[in-house]
Amino acid sequence: MACHAGGTPDERDSPEECEWLLEDMIKLLDPGKSGLWNAFGLVPKGEVISIFLGGLPNYGTQPPPAEFQIAKTLLHTPYHKISPSSTATKDVYSSCSRESHDNATDSNYKVDDMGIAYNRLSVPKPSNRIVKEQEFIKVMSRSGIPIPH
Repeated sequence: MACHAGGTPDERDSPEECEWLLEDMIKLLDPGKSGLWNAFGLVPKGEVISIFLGGLPNYGTQPPPAEFQIAKTLLHTPYHKISPSSTATKDVYSSCSRESHDNATDSNYKVDDMGIAYNRLSVPKPSNRIVKEQEFIKVMSRSGIPIPH
């Protein structure tokens, strides 16, 4: 949903556009006036926020790591409405990073999927877990071991 939200490319590069998308997703949790459940009606709110967070790294029109600036702004600026738990944010970005890492065809952490995997870990606030995952990616990159597929 995040990648295909309406608006011009400039609007898709704004934190406000992301907030509107999240607000719309949350609106879809509640039954309408008819009492019928909407699209996300049976999904817990926390899961909807996790789905949204998982889409943020792919949102916008800027190439990585610039596109991650929107996620950082939304998650680290008190003004914005998104305030998921720190653990939930780390879980989502760690999972997204592993997905990119698993799909990587090159072990260089500065480019392509490995670069995306590494940069995704810069979105949540640093913790021992996040730093260890970044270090793992660097070690794999330095090893020069080709990634089998």
